[in-house]
Amino acid sequence: MSTGRMMALAGLAAVSIFGATACTSEMEISGSATGLGEGELGALEQESALIDGTLTLDRAEIGALYFDGGLCTATLISDRVIVTARHCVGYTTCESDRCAEGYNATAVFKDDAGKEHYYGVQRFTSFYTDGRLSEGQAVESINYLDTRRDDYWLSDDVAVALLERPVDPSVATPSNIIEREPSVGADLTVWGYGCTQRGGRSDARKRYRDFSVGERSDNLCPGDSGGPVTTGRDGDVLFVNSAYTIARDSRDVFADVTYFYDQVEAEVELWGETLGGTPVPDAPADTPDPVQPPTQAPSPIVAATTQPIFVPDGSGTSRSVTLDAPFAIGSIDVDVTISHSRPLDLGFVLRAPDGSGVLYGDYGVDNSTSRSFSIDDFAGYPAAGTWTLEFYDVYGRYAGSISSLRISFNP
Repeated sequence: MSTGRMMALAGLAAVSIFGATACTSEMEISGSATGLGEGELGALEQESALIDGTLTLDRAEIGALYFDGGLCTATLISDRVIVTARHCVGYTTCESDRCAEGYNATAVFKDDAGKEHYYGVQRFTSFYTDGRLSEGQAVESINYLDTRRDDYWLSDDVAVALLERPVDPSVATPSNIIEREPSVGADLTVWGYGCTQRGGRSDARKRYRDFSVGERSDNLCPGDSGGPVTTGRDGDVLFVNSAYTIARDSRDVFADVTYFYDQVEAEVELWGETLGGTPVPDAPADTPDPVQPPTQAPSPIVAATTQPIFVPDGSGTSRSVTLDAPFAIGSIDVDVTISHSRPLDLGFVLRAPDGSGVLYGDYGVDNSTSRSFSIDDFAGYPAAGTWTLEFYDVYGRYAGSISSLRISFNP
C-alpha cells in the first residue's frame, strides 16, 4: 500500500474580505446573515463537474453536500445517513452535535420535479486503512488500496454522515451498498455535481457517465468528490469519487466503499439506522395516499444600511456580508442611493464567496443617484459564504458616498 498527495476536489477555499473597516453595527440583517464588514502539484488531484457527463434528475438520493464552504457529492444510504469522501468532511470525525455545528454542513437533494430539499448534518465519521477515526483525529493523507490496475485506482477516502432528520421517501429513497466489486466488463456509472472541465467552475448540477470495470476512467472533476460509482445507472453503490492522477497516465481514483462495508454498517447501526433505509409498506388498495405537508421554501435574506459609505476619490472601498443559508441563489437584488456631485464616476462590483465578480454599475454611464439592479449571474451558487460589494470612483476631482444600501439574496 502506498500513500500519495492529492488536491481536494471539494474546493474548501478560504474567503478573503476586501479592505473596508468593519461595519457590523451599521447593518440591519434579516435572515441568517452575520456581519457586514470590509471588505508544484503532487501526483494526484482530488475531485469536485463530471467531464463528458450527462445532466440528469435521476437518482434523487444522490445529492450535493455543502461543507465548510466547499461543494461535494453524497449518496443517501439510509433514511438519515449519507456516504461521501473523507476529504469532503475535513478528513476527520465529529461525534457530537456541537462539533458538527462548526462546519455549517448541509445536504441538498432534488426530487423528481427538481425541487430542492435541505438537511443539516448532525455528525459524521471518517475511515482510513487502519479503521475508524475518533473525534479530534484527522488523517489528511489518502492511502492507495490498489495502484496495480489499468482502469482506475482505489483509495481509503470514505466517510459517512448522519442527517438531522430522515429524508422523506417522497423526496428520495436510499441506495444500497454492494459488498464486492463485480467482474471485468460489468457496467458502472459515475455520478457527481462537479465541473465539466478541469480548471473550470462547477454549476452544481448532477451529471452521470457510464463506463465498465476494466475500462480506463479519467472523467472526475472538482465537485464530483464523494459522488458514487454505482453498478450501472440503477445499481448499488460500489465506490465514491476520491481524486484523479495528474501524471502522464492520468486516471480517476475511487474510494473503495466495499473495503469498509462492515465498518460502515456498524456505524449506521450505532446511529440507530439501517443500511438501505426502512422499508415502506405498500398502502392497502382502499387506503388513500397520505398527504405530505407542504415544504416551506427558504426566504430571501436581506442586508441593509443607511450609514454613509464614503468612496475615496479616484479609489474605492467595499462592504461584505456573510450568509449562513443552505439554499442556492436564484437572483440578487441591489438598491443603492448615491450622494455624489458626479454620480456617473461610480462603478460597482459584486463578488461571490469564490471571488468571481459581476460589474453591475458601469463607470461613465449612469448619472442617476438612485440605482437598482437585479443580478442573475450567480444563479445556482450556494448562498452560504461571504459576499462582497466593491465601490469605485475612477475619476478625480469629485468625491461622494453611498447614502443607503440594500441587498436581497433570493432563493
